[in-house]
Amino acid sequence: MRGNRVSILRGSRHVVAAIIVFSIFTNLLVLTLPLYMLQLFDRVMGSGSMETLAALTLAATGALIVYACFEALRTQLLNRLGIRVETSLGEWVLNATMARVRRGDSRSAQGIRDLHEVRNFLSGSGFTTIMDAPWAPIFVIVIFLFHPYLGMIAAVGAAILFSLGLLSNYLSREPMQEASEHREKAMRRAETLVRNSDVVRAMGMTPTVLDRWRTENDEHLVPISRATDRIGITGAVGKFVRMILQIALLATGVVLALQDAITPGVMIAASIMMGRALAPVERAVAGWKSLVSARYAARRLRELLSDFADQQDLVALPEPEARITCENLTFWLQGSDKPIIYNINFSLEPGEAMGIIGPSGAGKSTLARVLVGLDDPTRGSVRLDGADLRDWEAVTRGQYFGYLPQQVQLFTGTVADNISGLDNWANPGDIVEAAKRAGVHDMILKLPGGYNADIGDDGNLLSAGQRQRLALARSLYRGRRIIVLDEPNSNLDPDGEDRLAEAVEEAKARGCALILITHRLSILSRMDKVLLLKDGMQAAIGPANEILLQVQESQRREKVIGPQKLSVIGSDQSASAGAA
Repeated sequence: MRGNRVSILRGSRHVVAAIIVFSIFTNLLVLTLPLYMLQLFDRVMGSGSMETLAALTLAATGALIVYACFEALRTQLLNRLGIRVETSLGEWVLNATMARVRRGDSRSAQGIRDLHEVRNFLSGSGFTTIMDAPWAPIFVIVIFLFHPYLGMIAAVGAAILFSLGLLSNYLSREPMQEASEHREKAMRRAETLVRNSDVVRAMGMTPTVLDRWRTENDEHLVPISRATDRIGITGAVGKFVRMILQIALLATGVVLALQDAITPGVMIAASIMMGRALAPVERAVAGWKSLVSARYAARRLRELLSDFADQQDLVALPEPEARITCENLTFWLQGSDKPIIYNINFSLEPGEAMGIIGPSGAGKSTLARVLVGLDDPTRGSVRLDGADLRDWEAVTRGQYFGYLPQQVQLFTGTVADNISGLDNWANPGDIVEAAKRAGVHDMILKLPGGYNADIGDDGNLLSAGQRQRLALARSLYRGRRIIVLDEPNSNLDPDGEDRLAEAVEEAKARGCALILITHRLSILSRMDKVLLLKDGMQAAIGPANEILLQVQESQRREKVIGPQKLSVIGSDQSASAGAA
């Protein structure tokens, strides 16, 4: 099912139907009090019958007990509705958010916040007001049946309050939208500051970044304050109108009673009923801010889900043999005037390893992202065993890929959690085997708690090298057939590099296809071929020794650097051409 077919209340329509049924009964039982007052003034006070009073009181009490039960059940259903919406859409929203972040959108947590806001609205009084509002005309019609004059007062009052609601919406719509945009911008800034807090503190940038955040946050506060003021004024006017209407109805009722046009009981009953008729309209005016916020949140959620389309049910493909092919692979970001990678062609057989080299900005990391399916090619294709990556179901395909990004990302949890990818049903033997393949088993055993050691938030209790080696073990976990490593040795010491080299050889022996991006030359001796990228284009590809010799010779002719350094490969000053 595609995201644009998903509604906010997807899968919850039976709960909404039950809420509507309970709303019907609660609103019908609200008539208990005005009918009781009507009978009390017109029948009991006229006859003086204590038996009638007792019967009416007993019946009214029973009706109110039933009303209280229905109201409690409705409240519980509203709470269940909010929870159900969050649980049914939570994974969709998170998945769509991750997909949006992969495309470079910085609104990392806005979808989750919008989902919480919609949940709170559905579980609170806002949705109750919507359920009760359609009963306002019915109550007004009943008041008309009492007397046309009283009905006209109630109808005029409802029309005025409804107009105030429309006015509140009109006056607050623009500033609320503006405030929402500025709030998102301020939240993104705050999230960025939190992620880079170490750099901010170490370099004394705290005052300047806080000043920037304060400026952006103030841009959100000004329109929200303007909208709140306008909503508050219309809410106050609404309360004034309701109280004036109560006075007008009672005064008119007294005049009509003195003229024997109605009884005192009708006057009191009409007053109570008008209060009930105008209550949801008044609540809507007073709570317009929350209603508007929830509406904008729901709109953003629909946009998010419509922007994200789950893959349709695809024919299950057999487990791949790890044969990967690139055909005229080109990728550029939307809005960019030039591709990041252009016309890349190569093939890799099971048991082969290929190194990708090139200067910074050549498109190496972008190529890695396209190879593992994080970004779709703009033109051309990446094929796994002859099938386009887009023809594989995303989750199934991902089980065959091992990926170590340039920026190592770990989960909050234990060592075992990170190697297994938070798999609650992971086999401990598979976890240990992956650690041994990556050469980190001994390192893990030295940690307090071993595989059960808590590595902290995002692995902050580990060193950079330990985090990188742990991420390498995750990329080798279970049946990963295509392994893409982006700068896997950037934080490794010599011992770590040796373990990485052994992991590469072991993966090749198991028949994996391995792609390794690096600036260091020592590991390239383990590669079967090397791809050289320059300005996003494929400058050369072939056996590792031949490509490295070509690069060395080119650098010697250009006299850019000495024979022991390759600036086209990178800026690592510790690697030498002889190591290759």
